[in-house]
Amino acid sequence: MEEKSYHREEQELKDLCPDKNEKIKKNGSIYEKNNEKALSLLKDMSKEELERFSMELIERKNKTDRLISKLGEKYTKKADEADRECLTGLYNHKKLKKELEKNIKRTERFEEPFSLLVMDLNNFKYINDTYGHSYGDKVLREVSDYLNNNIRNYENAFRQGGDEFAVLLEKTDIKGSLEFTERMCSDLQELEIWERMDNEYKEFGASIGVVNYNDINEEIEDSEKSKMIYDIADEVMYHSKNSEISYIAYTEIKNGFENLDFELFVTEKCERSKKDTSNIANYWSLKDPDGSI
Repeated sequence: MEEKSYHREEQELKDLCPDKNEKIKKNGSIYEKNNEKALSLLKDMSKEELERFSMELIERKNKTDRLISKLGEKYTKKADEADRECLTGLYNHKKLKKELEKNIKRTERFEEPFSLLVMDLNNFKYINDTYGHSYGDKVLREVSDYLNNNIRNYENAFRQGGDEFAVLLEKTDIKGSLEFTERMCSDLQELEIWERMDNEYKEFGASIGVVNYNDINEEIEDSEKSKMIYDIADEVMYHSKNSEISYIAYTEIKNGFENLDFELFVTEKCERSKKDTSNIANYWSLKDPDGSI
């Protein structure tokens, strides 16, 4: 129904905007879109006719503006829907790529840092296998609701597929990013949905990787930089997830993408107790907490 309405309004707009060969009817007379002829005919009009003609032109313009506005709103809505995934309503990876490139441009122009958080739910396969996929979907929706309700209104959360999510923190330095991540880590472990399951020996919540970007690098295209930033956060997060120690991992990109230092840290809110520092030889190679590759 909405699709038909969209096309109807589009046709009305075309009818209001005739092409250069179309003639305009007014008061039983036909005026060709020719400056000289139009001026000649206008001169022959009485004052009352000119006033009526002006009012009709104004009404035509107002109607055209309303249709353009309505079509613009529907186009924006359709574009927004195309950028979201259907289960949770969060933005998808395609939208994340666009937002990363936008934030890279802002950072390099105004020197405003931003952070990308990538997180993966712990033991989600166990949830699906034990409680069923419909319950797993409930978990995904509840986590998504938490993310949407706890970010600023100009920031976005994303679902990357499966049980992997991302959050983009705009105009945020590493200190602010870690404070947010610490709070999120604690809150996610305390969601009511975990309490409905037998979790005596399973750790629920999320493993999280954080990348803070505050660099100016004109040698690499923004599209490539956005991919590298995501890959770093994703790799750090999975390195965290696969370790026997549960921690949040983060790194800062200030002077290029090589020889990045990242820290593995634990927080009191997440009831963790180990902190370690390792070095990334390049952004796709990580060391274990004990220093081994």
